[in-house]
Amino acid sequence: MTKSQVVIRYTCRDCGEENSYNQFSTHILCYKCAYKRRMRLDKNSTYVCSECGLQKPGKYFISKTLCKSCAAKIRRALPDTKYSVCIECGRQKPRNEFESKKLCRACSLKLQGLIEVDNGLIVSQRVHDRLWAEAYSQASKNDIDPKYRNARLIGLLTDLIVTISLSLIGLIIFGSWGAVIGVLWGLYLSFLIYDLIVKPYKNRRASRIFVKAAKKTVELVTIRKQKIEEQQLFYNSPEWKKIRAQIIREHQHICNECKQKIIKNEDLTVDHIKPRIKFPKLALEKSNLQILCRKCNSSKGAMYDDDL
Repeated sequence: MTKSQVVIRYTCRDCGEENSYNQFSTHILCYKCAYKRRMRLDKNSTYVCSECGLQKPGKYFISKTLCKSCAAKIRRALPDTKYSVCIECGRQKPRNEFESKKLCRACSLKLQGLIEVDNGLIVSQRVHDRLWAEAYSQASKNDIDPKYRNARLIGLLTDLIVTISLSLIGLIIFGSWGAVIGVLWGLYLSFLIYDLIVKPYKNRRASRIFVKAAKKTVELVTIRKQKIEEQQLFYNSPEWKKIRAQIIREHQHICNECKQKIIKNEDLTVDHIKPRIKFPKLALEKSNLQILCRKCNSSKGAMYDDDL
């Protein structure tokens, strides 16, 4: 049980039942017993709170010696109030991991189609899956385990010996049909033996690759974030804004691809003929810039994927 799943339990002074904090009005009274005490109070009478020492009418008290405001303060001070249960995943987590009162941060992002790879690193599920596949592929290629390789060789040799031995025994005792049965039994036993020899090393390798892939995914997401920040910095720079305005004036809102006039400003884009990511020196060259409408730019962007 992790720290976020630890539940501190209290015992009610009146009924003697033990339960978690969310069933308690204070650290000594559960909600049921606090309600019974409150019903026994005379709302027209006045009582003195043992905590704050103030005298108030009975409607402001949960018992004869404790007012509602002091009871709320006591409840907020309970050690377990820093935990809450998510209605989506059903797990108990610290309050600082919650986006709202009933939904944790991870589930809130998941419902939006996002995933938090690391602290502050949030990407869409599609991007995460792509980067995870790339990281897992790299981790699998780079993970060279001699023990796993030797175990596979031993397993294959053992399978071959078992299959040949059983087929020869069947041939000697029962003839040709015995050889066929021996081969079938040999294949079945070979599968069991191979799995018995290789499985421990395979599981260890799989868990090792998983850990490496998780770390590599965080690195790829960080690199992607840096590229996006650099891209935003470039497109917000005064140099780019100046040359963009010049290109728009010279080409007079005519798309270089479909040759149609672009009416709406939001459909007008200044595009790099050779991608800026691959040719950074040509980023501010007029000869490498052209006017494209949003549709033509999107179709071109599919051909020049910047891996963002």
